[in-house]
Amino acid sequence: MRRTAILAMFAALILVPGTWLHAAPTTPPEAGPLTAQAGSMGILKVDSNVPGAAVLIDGQEVGVTPLMTAYEAGTYQIEIQMLGYEPHKQKLVIPADKKVVVRAELELVAGTVVLNIKPDGCTVELDGEDQGTSPDVSLDLVSPGSHSLRVTKDGYETFEQTFELKKRQELTLTIALEANSGVLVVNSVPDGAKVFADGDPLGATPLRKPDMPSGLHSLRLTSDGRADAFLTVDVRLGEETSVNHVFKKEFGGLKVIPEPTDSKVVFDRYPLGKGEINLETVEPGVHKLRLSAPKHLDYYEDVLVKAGKTTTVRASLTPTGAPGDTGPRIKKPKGNPKKAVPVVIAIVGAVTTGTVIAIAAANTEGPEPDLPPTDYLFQLP
Repeated sequence: MRRTAILAMFAALILVPGTWLHAAPTTPPEAGPLTAQAGSMGILKVDSNVPGAAVLIDGQEVGVTPLMTAYEAGTYQIEIQMLGYEPHKQKLVIPADKKVVVRAELELVAGTVVLNIKPDGCTVELDGEDQGTSPDVSLDLVSPGSHSLRVTKDGYETFEQTFELKKRQELTLTIALEANSGVLVVNSVPDGAKVFADGDPLGATPLRKPDMPSGLHSLRLTSDGRADAFLTVDVRLGEETSVNHVFKKEFGGLKVIPEPTDSKVVFDRYPLGKGEINLETVEPGVHKLRLSAPKHLDYYEDVLVKAGKTTTVRASLTPTGAPGDTGPRIKKPKGNPKKAVPVVIAIVGAVTTGTVIAIAAANTEGPEPDLPPTDYLFQLP
């Protein structure tokens, strides 16, 4: 009876679909690091004498010390890093279902660089990275080896130096930047005049530029309804140079038509640009005009500008090597009044053979000479 029941149950299992017992197919485990097996984990604990050190396993950062984490079992390379300390490296074996502890004793190797920089307000770069502005710069953890230092400040020469730092060395560097500029102060009556230097805008008066390169500069000051001012100023290294200008209400005009048409035009040392120039507010008087172009001789002319009138200059530059090329072309202003040069006689002294008289100028009429006359000594009988 029992045997019959068992056979019946076995037959029922065969007839019912989906109930046949069979072994499920297995998926091969994925390959893991070295000896790791799929699904096998261990516990990793990492500590160091300096908290906050970075923990890297096979080059990948997994946290900072102190660190406790579950990690797949296997064999790895572990590295503990801290800025200014010698890195700790070792082989790491994490067993399955077990705990492994790594303790790193990091050795301080970094040195300190003390900076004494004058003046204050200098930007400090170490190995191309900004470190801040002096005097609030601290270089406390600098790794041993070769480093490059760069110190800059507007108006001063740039300081650059390469230095070697040893383990735990304290290095002091004293740096004094040399000024390569001065201070330019420009005031005008009235205020609000636009100021240009060597063709570039600087701002409006009252103006103070603390980092003006030293040397000669050509200034142009403009104010609505008043004559433009063209000035030359000498800015001295590390000094303050002041310009005070009172604008005049009288002015005339100047039109310059050059040939070649792309000639550079300089007016009272100030670069106006290239090509045809129209100045509508020029202070009356004689002004210096210079034109230049490639493969042409420079053209110079003293231009007389009268109040309420416009002076037109048609400047034709002579090509270099052309017939009649005798040097730069120089013209004097038309209508320049002739001057009678007075005779100046001075009794210099008496000698036994007569009296020495110095004639300082010839008694002639004509244009004013470009150079001062030469003194002549005559011996009277």
